[in-house]
Amino acid sequence: MQNEIRRGRQAFVRQQYVACHQRRTSPQESLSRLLGGASSIALLALGIASSSPALSADITYTGTTAAFPWQFGTAWDGGVVPGAGDRAIIGPHMVEGSVVGSNRTSIGFNTSGFGVLDIGSVWITPDSVLTSFTNATMPALRFHGIDGIAALNENGNVVTFFRRTILADDLVFRASNSAGGGFLWQEFVTSSAAPPGIELNGHTATFDTVNATNTMTFAASSVISGAGNIAKTGAGNLSIGSVSTYTGSTTIAGGTLALVGIGSVASSSRVIADGTFDISALTGAGASIQSLAGGGAVVLGTKDLTITNANDRFSGIISGDGGLTIAAGTQVLAGANTYAGATTVESGATLAAGAANTFSAASAHTVHDGGTLALNGFSQTIAALDNAGRVTLGGAPGTTLTITGDYISNGGRLDINAELGDDGSLTDMVVIGGDSILTGGATQIFVTNLGGAGAATTGDGIKIIDVAGTSAGLTP
Repeated sequence: MQNEIRRGRQAFVRQQYVACHQRRTSPQESLSRLLGGASSIALLALGIASSSPALSADITYTGTTAAFPWQFGTAWDGGVVPGAGDRAIIGPHMVEGSVVGSNRTSIGFNTSGFGVLDIGSVWITPDSVLTSFTNATMPALRFHGIDGIAALNENGNVVTFFRRTILADDLVFRASNSAGGGFLWQEFVTSSAAPPGIELNGHTATFDTVNATNTMTFAASSVISGAGNIAKTGAGNLSIGSVSTYTGSTTIAGGTLALVGIGSVASSSRVIADGTFDISALTGAGASIQSLAGGGAVVLGTKDLTITNANDRFSGIISGDGGLTIAAGTQVLAGANTYAGATTVESGATLAAGAANTFSAASAHTVHDGGTLALNGFSQTIAALDNAGRVTLGGAPGTTLTITGDYISNGGRLDINAELGDDGSLTDMVVIGGDSILTGGATQIFVTNLGGAGAATTGDGIKIIDVAGTSAGLTP
């Protein structure tokens, strides 16, 4: 009789889940809507084309005391611990067919004899009061996914997640309660158990904070590691406070991905910021990333962003009082950037314009020996320029570089295009609002004739440099 009651209750829970999800789009459909109807190719890039196993069973947790850890069959309806093809349901904790009045808010683990546990997915229901999986000595859990979902939190609590998570597929972690809630990856106490965080294992983890009130956080001790990608979707926030070491891409399709404290994604191959990438809450001087793409926002605050292996175009806006350094590679900017800190182009690196007025007019720019500032035929205005490298205006004649402050010559080079003819010939031009100052060597000016037939000039001839203040250090 008791088994019949258990089976009946389990069937009811399963029907309740299915009915609920008949009103909910699939993970693929939800992400497509969040991405504005993205193609299947885009979704594949986010790792959502899942091969996760079909659902075997919905199994409800029924443990009511610490004597019912996760791995014990007595903690689960029907006496079966969920496995790789099952969905573990964490709702109001049930015992003997009745809802216990004082529901437990945490679920513990027994580590004896358990290294890695396999699970399909976890569903935390809207009426659940769960706040944590007690994870001080927890074994690792390997998620295989059900319908592409690793974990779904529909209650309003931020739930401290499993100590160590391993992906067996491309999977989604989702928080969807409009009142708030989400997941927190952190270590309760330092122990010799599995290291905390997520092991991507060659897959993509998507963190979907559906509403602006939903949050997911990786504390300093919880690292995202391995070969694989992460993606941020939904309107809410994902905070990374750890020095994460995963090597794949970081895609921000919606909401905010914030680096906080000592947080770092420096090992990630690129950041694609179509949402907001926020480094303003870091405790150090700033953040390093390998390359920057997308069309969203980068919020610096007072921190500096260093791009170490640039190979992308960013058409969004970089803002704040911090600065930007291109350490290697070629970074193209195409948005109306407004940051006020210094812009530095290191030796061997190139900062290139992909649109007019994309270099921040509030920023003083420095080009080191071997570095290049390339306007590519797009006129720009900057606050000051210290040139020991190469500045190229590029494109057809007619491009203007306006420097509102001083030009400091440190032995660099300036490349200008012109149609060499009479005084009215079309030409590139450098306009200096302050002084031209010679410090470490004169700037060599190279003028390339593009289509000019040559002609006699009168007066000042073809003006290519205009200095409002005193002039020194510019040599044609």
